Amino acid sequence: MASSEWQGAPIDILVIEDNPDDAFLLLHLLGKSFPLSERFHASGRNELERYLAQGNRPDIILSDWSLPQFNGLAALEILRSRGIDAPFLIVSGKIGEEAAIAAIRQGVFDYVLKDNLARLPTAIGHALDQYENEKKTKLNNATLALQATALRAAPDAIAIFTPDGRIEQANPAFEELTGYASGELQNVDIRTLCIQAPAIPQESAGDDLEAPREWLVCGLAKTKNGRLYLEEEKFCPVYGPTGILAHIVVIKKDISAAEQRKLELEQDLWLSTAIAQVKNPGVLCQRVVSFLRDRHPDCRCGIRLAPALEEQEALWFGEPWDMDTQGEPGQATTREGWRLLSRDFILGQESLGSIRVEYPEDSPIDRGKLFDALARQLEGAIQRIGAQRKVAAQVRNIAFLQLIGRTISGDMDFETFAAPLLRQIQKFLDADAVSLFLTDKDSATMTCRAQSGFRTNLIEGSVINYGDSYVGQAAVQQRIISMPALVPGSEEKAFANLIECEKFKSQYCAPIIVAGKTTGVLEVFSRKQFSPSPEWTILFDAIAAQTGLALDYNAIYADLQRAYLDLELSYEATIEGWSAAMDYRDQETEGHSKRVTALTFSLASRLGIAEDRIAQYGRGALLHDVGKIGIPDNVLKKEGPLNDEEWALMKRHPVIAYDLLSRIPYLKDSLDIPLYHHEKWDGSGYPKGLKGEDIPIAARLFSVVDVFDALTSDRPYRRAWTKPDTLRYIRDQSGKQFDPHVVDVFIKMIGE
Repeated sequence: MASSEWQGAPIDILVIEDNPDDAFLLLHLLGKSFPLSERFHASGRNELERYLAQGNRPDIILSDWSLPQFNGLAALEILRSRGIDAPFLIVSGKIGEEAAIAAIRQGVFDYVLKDNLARLPTAIGHALDQYENEKKTKLNNATLALQATALRAAPDAIAIFTPDGRIEQANPAFEELTGYASGELQNVDIRTLCIQAPAIPQESAGDDLEAPREWLVCGLAKTKNGRLYLEEEKFCPVYGPTGILAHIVVIKKDISAAEQRKLELEQDLWLSTAIAQVKNPGVLCQRVVSFLRDRHPDCRCGIRLAPALEEQEALWFGEPWDMDTQGEPGQATTREGWRLLSRDFILGQESLGSIRVEYPEDSPIDRGKLFDALARQLEGAIQRIGAQRKVAAQVRNIAFLQLIGRTISGDMDFETFAAPLLRQIQKFLDADAVSLFLTDKDSATMTCRAQSGFRTNLIEGSVINYGDSYVGQAAVQQRIISMPALVPGSEEKAFANLIECEKFKSQYCAPIIVAGKTTGVLEVFSRKQFSPSPEWTILFDAIAAQTGLALDYNAIYADLQRAYLDLELSYEATIEGWSAAMDYRDQETEGHSKRVTALTFSLASRLGIAEDRIAQYGRGALLHDVGKIGIPDNVLKKEGPLNDEEWALMKRHPVIAYDLLSRIPYLKDSLDIPLYHHEKWDGSGYPKGLKGEDIPIAARLFSVVDVFDALTSDRPYRRAWTKPDTLRYIRDQSGKQFDPHVVDVFIKMIGE
């Protein structure tokens, strides 16, 4: 600010003067010259110390040169020791030139004689101006020093150059990035070190907010020694006071590592998504090849997948290569300037496939690392898919072996299950035809008992001796006989004719062994050359073994069924024998048991009783009077009415029947009729006096049948009733002696 402008500024002025008159004159003059100022007076050292102790910091100090026991230089030293560097002026009545020069050298800005106080306001203004200029200069110098330090320490490469490309200044990071030393950069046109120097306007756009303030360029750059890298360049123009372009600042960054990470993340994300979406390794490999071609068109990629169980040739994706050529990431290939990545996909001891990628070695991106990560991730995915397929195949195989057991159930005869079983085996083993030879009893021959998939009937019923043909060899050697390439005419005539007519190319025979003994042979044919995997052979052997176990179980079950049937027939014959014995003993009821049994079957069927329960009712009907075996003949065969004692004995025969029959497990479900057939609907029966539906249904229906047969049969003491009279009696007893519902169904049955 101009010197005169300080007179209107609010400044703090400190006056150090021991003479009161001189102090008054100074303060008066300062008040007129600087009306907005704050003025402070210190007459000596003590007052100066108190003034400073209050935290005051004056903008300018006016001090007398000579003070009692104190002088102006001492005051200056006190102020500087407190950190106050405000302008310090000497106002004195007498000071020599040498003293004035010495004072100025020690930091005094100026001196004014008391007899020339008119110069004081101007001197104050000049001192304040000089002080402000020095402050600005110091600040600018500090700023420049700070900026220079920041430029040197900046991690980014920064250079300042003129509009014509001459480099004025470059930091160490710029030198390190470009490979040029500071001395070399002075002779280099910076535009040759940039990807593309933008067309920066030569004049400032001023207040145009839409005008660009900086330019950003990205691309491929090269260092002094020829190393390629990806670079980001930012150009910032610097315009002079007149608005003309004076300098250009360029900031260069090596973004190769960031781009590498970006590509790795993009690749990982893409491949992770593809793996999640695709479960077929072939489809996944084709997608990987397409991805590499799209992202890296200058590279060559090929992927080989090992054959699956049902395939005979490897699958190729991309560009096939010589599989003898192997390499590690970054290993040089025979092509100059190219690098190779080659990786095998292994699961345990099994090779699942391979990948090979060839790429130019001159690249700012570490493609070896990128492709190696892709190959490892792809290998992991193919390993997981392979492992999942193996587990699924094992589960499928186990399920099929279980299916064999379910197909050959114990209650099925051979002709029922043989054909469906062989069709399932044919489909599961992917065979064209399957035959089953079973060993003939007491013979060293085998007969073809079932077949599937044959176009002719030449094999049907074929008989083969042990040791003859491949089937006989499998039986004798108890191992799988494999013929992956059949030669027509090389075997005996019948077999050669079969091979020729059926167009078979391969044959496999697995022995069926049970308890160490060959019981048959499972034979499969293929109409194409077929070399099975070890897994297929193991499965074939397991199917043959499971088939043998199922056939053996079927045979054992059949034998048990026959034994059970024989035993059941023996039981039934025994029961009928007991029934006949009772008829022979009690002549008046001869044939009664068989008649009531037949009627019981019919009535139970009408009432909707289950078949197995009806059979139990029939046994109970045959044995309903077996308890009379414990009744004396004089009571059982007495002609005429029984007395009370005799009736008491007669009423015991249901309990006697239960005691006899309950000891036989076979008859445990047939006891209701022998025990309860004399119970009555109204509860007046015996032996337990049961009432209504508490009486088992078997006994309720039998009681109607028993009374009907008894009344319609001749007795020594009366003639048989007519059927209408008997039915009327039964109707009258409905709800008393008999179950009303059973009575209705019975009368309807007899009427029909």
